[in-house]
Amino acid sequence: DLPYQSQALLLAGIETYLDWHCVLKKKELSSADRANYLSRWQDLLSTLPDLGKVIVLRDFHVENLMSLPDGEIGILDFQDAACGHPAYDLVSLLQDARYQVALELELQMIDAYLALNPSLNREQFITSYNILGAQRNLRILGVFARKALRDNQKKYLELLPRVEGYLARNLDFLKIDLRAV
Repeated sequence: DLPYQSQALLLAGIETYLDWHCVLKKKELSSADRANYLSRWQDLLSTLPDLGKVIVLRDFHVENLMSLPDGEIGILDFQDAACGHPAYDLVSLLQDARYQVALELELQMIDAYLALNPSLNREQFITSYNILGAQRNLRILGVFARKALRDNQKKYLELLPRVEGYLARNLDFLKIDLRAV
């Protein structure tokens, strides 16, 4: 009964970036520029191959994991769970805003994930990983800018450079420039 992580939901995350991060960076977009930017993202998101649907927690990072007494891993903060693309939570974990994950380890973990899921096409998965990584990192930039501006939680500003670095890496892989600021 989980909602589907639709293109509209993914675009809403990008709108959070436009609504807050652009304000933080003092970059105003005209209505036409905003519509063009979202249209370009809509086109990119429509290229995501259907690699199956899995549960995505959407806030899957190390601080939402806990070690249980029986050695299992417990998951916190799953109220935003949806049914979505298998690359989404992996990129959430490996491109963590709070902790730097070395690129070498990130690539090893992607390889391990693909080894456990041999039916997935490697090239399609890695492209999807970078598209969803870019989308997610834009959303995180917007959420953190909102926390700093609206909620006066300035500590989130310290995390922006790491997330901007992940975003740059995702977009460089995709060979596109979709930075609004």
